[in-house]
Amino acid sequence: MMLDFYGCRLLEGVQLEKAVGDQSSGKLFSMCSDIDGGVHTVARCESNWQSRYTTLNRSSHNWLRITRILHFLREVGRTDWQAGFCFHLANEICSNGVLERAAGSCRKFWIPTLPEDSLLRPVLNDAMLVFESNSRTTAKGWKKT
Repeated sequence: MMLDFYGCRLLEGVQLEKAVGDQSSGKLFSMCSDIDGGVHTVARCESNWQSRYTTLNRSSHNWLRITRILHFLREVGRTDWQAGFCFHLANEICSNGVLERAAGSCRKFWIPTLPEDSLLRPVLNDAMLVFESNSRTTAKGWKKT
């Protein structure tokens, strides 16, 4: 995968635990048991995440590439990698606030690539809606007045 290009890495053999969102803050966290039959965890790549995230947050043309990667992973049957990558991006937006300009793309394009029956999809959708309503920036990154 192109995770390194985006400042991420796949944690081999580590399963994402059940995702739970704090409805009031839009923050995501994980707790107990697998979700969607086992989702591989994606994490920050310690060596380059800051510069990669800065570029990703600033350059919206990469958001379409992420959408294509997520669609591709679903098409080839790797919904475990797809859900892990999507969860990681949403978590970085909602909980860590480091990719906040990508919030609109995450809600409108990335989350809908998850299978309709995915248990993760409504959790991420709710978290993104709360985040966007509480955020000080619009989906295009302009400051709200």
